[in-house]
Amino acid sequence: QRAPLEQIIDIRIPASLTPTVADAMRYALKQSGYSLCAVTSSNAVLYNQSLPAVHYQLGPMRLNTALQVMAGSAWQLEADDVQRIVCHSLRDGYQLPKAETSPSRFLTKPTLKGNAS
Repeated sequence: QRAPLEQIIDIRIPASLTPTVADAMRYALKQSGYSLCAVTSSNAVLYNQSLPAVHYQLGPMRLNTALQVMAGSAWQLEADDVQRIVCHSLRDGYQLPKAETSPSRFLTKPTLKGNAS
């Protein structure tokens, strides 16, 4: 196979494993010679999510298509063919979610309204 990411795969992930998206991608990449990039602050929102049940069975389809399906439309598959690493980056027009709490909120004392006697 000249292009390992173009190979046809047919994967079944046991529901008992309850994998994350990253776990499933690593499983799909197992025999390809490629590996998934490290989880970073910019891709953790994707890779740390639970894999949707609909993706427990994929194929037959090309490996790169399966990786894109698991990621979803907000993410762009990128391959480093020299190091044989695949990664996902957020597509233009999308943004990462804001942190739920800002650390600065906890650094100031709350102000009380009303009469304090």
